[in-house]
Amino acid sequence: MQHLQKSQAAFIVFTLIQIYFFIFDPSMYDHMTHGFEGPPFYAMYRLIGSKEIGLMSIYFAGVLANDWDVAGMTVIGRLSTLVMFPYMVFFENAPWVLLLGIIQDVIGALASGYFILTEKRKPTKYMVTLRPTHSVLPRFMIAMAGVFEVYFGIEIFRNPFARKFADSPLFGAPKHINIQLFGYMSLLVGLYQLRIALLKEADVLAFLAVAFHHLNFYLTTKVVVSAAAGEPFYPPNEHLYCGWVVLITTLLALLLDRLAVLDDQKKRQ
Repeated sequence: MQHLQKSQAAFIVFTLIQIYFFIFDPSMYDHMTHGFEGPPFYAMYRLIGSKEIGLMSIYFAGVLANDWDVAGMTVIGRLSTLVMFPYMVFFENAPWVLLLGIIQDVIGALASGYFILTEKRKPTKYMVTLRPTHSVLPRFMIAMAGVFEVYFGIEIFRNPFARKFADSPLFGAPKHINIQLFGYMSLLVGLYQLRIALLKEADVLAFLAVAFHHLNFYLTTKVVVSAAAGEPFYPPNEHLYCGWVVLITTLLALLLDRLAVLDDQKKRQ
């Protein structure tokens, strides 16, 4: 395992610890932020934790395949907190404690960026790519999923109380800051998907990570928020549709690609 993979893996482990508290003990974060949402359900924190799981699946795909293009886009994404979090503090009246979130992201981004610049990439057996002709359809579907999530994130950030979940009793009394942070995460993950759709190499693991992100967000939020509230919660169906479409098109492209490889091998014999 190269140093870049280790730095990315360390960031994943640290974030998984945060995800645990976002989903299973969100009151700790709510106390630290002076009541972004408040009891009894802390549903917005659980949505953020579910979104983080999908985000980490993209990181994990990059580590497993040692895909430096994927790693590079996460560096830029983490450095965006240098702009976003100060904006939230100085212009949206977020508590100063939010600035602490910059530390982990910038340290992780600088470490990964340094190794990208100084190491020479070594391919791994998990780096499975598709031929250009076979990758067209899954690339297109991932791009469309990314456009959906970018739009979703921008709309939430611009008008945090326009979405119906802001008025739901499941969400207690969420402040606009927490909803905007969720919108920022959606925007970021959407941009990641657009970048994955344009990767020079059609990385199958990265494609599957996108599918997992959407399916996980739909299923996890539905189960976790519903369990916490004691009543059904229905996340946007678009995540379910995006997840299945990306998964099916990626697996179909992979099947066609493997069949083409076998056909080429037969011709050479």
